[in-house]
Amino acid sequence: MRTGLRLFGLLCAVAGLAAAGYGFLRYQTEVRFLAGAGHVIGRVVEIQTTPVDEQDNRYCPIVEFTPPKGKTLSFVDTVCGSPSPHRKGDNVPVLYETADPDQARIDAGTTAASQLAQPATWTLIAWIVAGLALWGSGRVRA
Repeated sequence: MRTGLRLFGLLCAVAGLAAAGYGFLRYQTEVRFLAGAGHVIGRVVEIQTTPVDEQDNRYCPIVEFTPPKGKTLSFVDTVCGSPSPHRKGDNVPVLYETADPDQARIDAGTTAASQLAQPATWTLIAWIVAGLALWGSGRVRA
């Protein structure tokens, strides 16, 4: 039993390290994106409906925007909801990658630091479970 708890604890510790690494990579990606992002106002031109199950749908805004030196582009935002977070005709702030304006999203006010929240939470949970499992493995009598 002791070996099983130790193994479980070590697996949780490794999972915690993996979550921390993932969070750091997301943070670095977001910092790079925000540092070079262009800002324009776009317009919600349509709401895309995607079935989630028999009784519910997800509603994702389709946004058009025009970068300063380019043609009008559109994208489906990844922030969807039921009901839709936006209405057709809404003006929305858009962030886009200046080198590749097809990489765009609605500016929801997120920061690079906010990208760490979910991985940091999973890291903390994994390390707590790992600590409890390792502490428990020392208390179990063979």
